[in-house]
Amino acid sequence: MDLPCPWYSLLIPLFVFIFLIIHRWFFTSTSNTQNILSPPSPSKLPIIGNLHQLGSHPHRSLHKLSKTYGPVMLLHLGSKPVIVASSVDAARDIMKTHDLVWATRPKSSIVDRLFYGSKDVGFSPFGEDWRQVRSIVVLHLLNNKRVQSFRYVREEETANMIEKIRQGCDSSSSVINLGDHLCSLTNNIISRVALGRIYNERESGIYAKTILAEFLQLLGTFNVGDYIPWLEWVNKITGLDTKVEKIAKKLDTFLETVIEEHIIRNKKKEYSAGEAKDFVDVLLEIQNGKETGFPLQRDSLKAILLDSFAAGTDTTYTTLDWTMAELLRHPRAMKTLQNEVRGLTKGKSEVTEDDLKNMEYLRAVINESLRLHPPNSLLVPRESMEDVKLLGYYHIPVRSQAIINVWAIGRDPLLWENPEELRPERFLNSDIDVKGLNFELIPFGAGRRGCPGSSFAIAVIELALARLVHKFNFALPKEEYLDMTECTGITTRRKSLLLVVNHFTICNKCIGRLPFWVYEENKTDLPCYFLLLPLFVFIFFLHKWLFTNFNISKKLPPSPRKLPIVGNLHQLGLHPHRSLHKLSKKYGPVMLLHLGSKAVLVASSAEAARDIMKTHDLVCSSRPKSRMADKLLYGSKDVAFSPYGEYWRQVRSVTVLHLLSNKRVDLIVISEKKRHRI
Repeated sequence: MDLPCPWYSLLIPLFVFIFLIIHRWFFTSTSNTQNILSPPSPSKLPIIGNLHQLGSHPHRSLHKLSKTYGPVMLLHLGSKPVIVASSVDAARDIMKTHDLVWATRPKSSIVDRLFYGSKDVGFSPFGEDWRQVRSIVVLHLLNNKRVQSFRYVREEETANMIEKIRQGCDSSSSVINLGDHLCSLTNNIISRVALGRIYNERESGIYAKTILAEFLQLLGTFNVGDYIPWLEWVNKITGLDTKVEKIAKKLDTFLETVIEEHIIRNKKKEYSAGEAKDFVDVLLEIQNGKETGFPLQRDSLKAILLDSFAAGTDTTYTTLDWTMAELLRHPRAMKTLQNEVRGLTKGKSEVTEDDLKNMEYLRAVINESLRLHPPNSLLVPRESMEDVKLLGYYHIPVRSQAIINVWAIGRDPLLWENPEELRPERFLNSDIDVKGLNFELIPFGAGRRGCPGSSFAIAVIELALARLVHKFNFALPKEEYLDMTECTGITTRRKSLLLVVNHFTICNKCIGRLPFWVYEENKTDLPCYFLLLPLFVFIFFLHKWLFTNFNISKKLPPSPRKLPIVGNLHQLGLHPHRSLHKLSKKYGPVMLLHLGSKAVLVASSAEAARDIMKTHDLVCSSRPKSRMADKLLYGSKDVAFSPYGEYWRQVRSVTVLHLLSNKRVDLIVISEKKRHRI
């Protein structure tokens, strides 16, 4: 007779299996390596290892662990052994002493799909293909001569950014989202340098900026399959695989369109005089065998272009954002930098790249910002190609990964006095720079796997920062707290928006055209200008004599006190509507101002507005003369600015009866609807 078997007895084999796995995990591996000295390691969990200890900010979590386990640790991220280096000595050992051993990259399924099988420079495994591709990038795309040839792009785009910010300052909204301007700047520069033009509009069925942003976001996405391979199927359930394939396809379509555009243009030989060849042009020449002795595959060409966006846009923007944020938090450093930039460009309207070579404090500020906030807090992982001794005594087996925590190195109290403070002065008269030779400061890496585009990035950062502090006096909005919280992805960005206001000292459009002393606060030697004082005194008394003999018997609206010559112009402020509203609270809803020599009535009530625009509409129906309107509108022959008279009546009747009648508006709406259906 068969006895019924309880359902839970079926779980016994599963528990036995799990027990054997755990026993093997904890005991078998340690018994085999008990005579080998490995780096200190925190306790790990089955299957996931130390993944749970990374947290939302891995660079901070690893820095905290290093205080317990030392500057060299062994972690197990899933099934992958990972060495974490948090000291200068360990970083030098990996990236210099044993650079060749650590010259390859660990495999990543997301990178493979986005970069055509990792055929780029940044993520390609070490080998002959990587050497060839890197030589193309270093010798043909990012050599010093090529970087200098794109100077005009950097200067044009930074000038465009300055003008857009200036327009924002002149508008009614005084708060500026500086982060948006910095992001657009880096995207535009890389687009022009790599692709030949800016792709802001809808291109080839996709939005170029949107798809590139999604591409960068995917590169910073955690992929469980990279660390626990047998859990790769999870990505199908979460939809990550589908998203990667979708974006990879869109990117490929976009890049193919760009390349075909260049091929057609090259056949027609449509080049602008003095214009440098962009990356696509250079890579197509190499592909056709004109530059090197080895072939360049189409997929490698596209992967290199994607590299320029992955490494060139996000890192540069992130550095600019952090640097401006730190300067806003430290007004003394901001003022010192402004004094240097404005002093060395005395009397010039623009900062040029020729001016940058003498700006030592500017470079010190950038170095200090990169020390505190490296764009890649954890450098892209490397992988050992053979067994190696780290620091001469730690045994590291083949296919171990290495992560350099440059964020922790930048905060090492053994290297930096008061490491949490912003002190650019520490880099003055110092030989330390970011070129990868000084391992105290390696935001762009070092050795064979160092970033080949660091010189281009620094050129953009220096020029943009110098021009910003030269033209503007940025500060935080009133009662605004600058949140320095980080968000981690492919780069370590600031989480919040970078909102600023510009404290005007003079009209921004005049900066650079006025003498330097006008906006340099610490200059006091102005003896030659005091010669003009008698002239101003004479003009003052002349004005008083000419304009004080009013007919006081007439009842005039209330009027605030005016100054000689300018009248009440100085009381308009940056936002005239607000200034006039404030004055109306004191002088009433109807005021008389004198803007220079012009008497101006200001109405701030419904009754006054009705009296002007209805009761006495005919009396007030003309326009004051404006030279600018006359020049732009052919002698003010339009509807809005034309003076009242027979001509204005005729032009207005044409507009109302023939251009903007109800029937005409309805026809336009119907036409637009038909066009959208097509």
